[in-house]
Amino acid sequence: MTGKHAVQVALMVIVAVGGVSPATLPTSQWAFAQVAPMEPAGEAGGMAGEAGVVVAAPAPIASPDELRRLIEGMALKHFPDKYENTKQWGQTKHVFSRLKVSLDGLRVDSERVTREANHGTWKRYRIDLSSAPDALQLKVERAEQTADNKLRVEVDCRAKLVVAGRVAQWERGLLLMSVGGEADAVARLWACCEVGVELDPRRLPPDIVVRPVVTDAKLELVDLRLRKFGYLQGPIAKQLGEGIEEIVQERLADDNRDLAAKLNRQIAKQQDRLRFSPQQWFQKQWDSLRPPTP
Repeated sequence: MTGKHAVQVALMVIVAVGGVSPATLPTSQWAFAQVAPMEPAGEAGGMAGEAGVVVAAPAPIASPDELRRLIEGMALKHFPDKYENTKQWGQTKHVFSRLKVSLDGLRVDSERVTREANHGTWKRYRIDLSSAPDALQLKVERAEQTADNKLRVEVDCRAKLVVAGRVAQWERGLLLMSVGGEADAVARLWACCEVGVELDPRRLPPDIVVRPVVTDAKLELVDLRLRKFGYLQGPIAKQLGEGIEEIVQERLADDNRDLAAKLNRQIAKQQDRLRFSPQQWFQKQWDSLRPPTP
């Protein structure tokens, strides 16, 4: 395969990963482009390094499904899971317990004795990734070829979350009320990437190496539905519902800071895996079309 076809094949892989129908992409997005080859190959399909040492090519990603799992794994690091906030849980107050009386000759001394008791409004929240099979959904919203022979890709990754909250009201050690509720939430990670494409001649046909750079990214809460509140109504129900939404927003805001830079650092750690073997992919497609052996 020549460099002219690398961008087209890379787009085919992105289509397979993100569930984008090729019919939805303009014809111009499938135009052939020249891409930069990597260093010349050495002997035995390797790359000539220092002092003539042949460096073997890293193992390529075998399928779009594997690439999808790789992307989902990076995205999962930015969705809250098994996160618990107990900053407002456990407040206490020193309250009067008893009066200690002592005699010193004809003098009577008294002393107030206090104890620490649960007091005030307690709140705690927990966020978990949903256990549903479709808890994580990855979609490529847009894929197009740029003027400088790169691919501009917009990725939309959504995670279903389960949020639990509890509010308890204590008054000097006496529990007046304790109520809990749950909510289903959907968080969205959107990212725009500029993807460079190279050919690695250490294999024949050459592997396609992709070098993505995230130029923009954001995390946001797109849906929140309260459930399991029972007969709870009024100000306490409102307080609990607002608290659940607030804690999700705060947790996403923490990861939203410098999100593009965080994603680029993750990509750098996985760069050796960001390669694709057209030979293996086309062989799998061919094998899937062959009738089963009787």
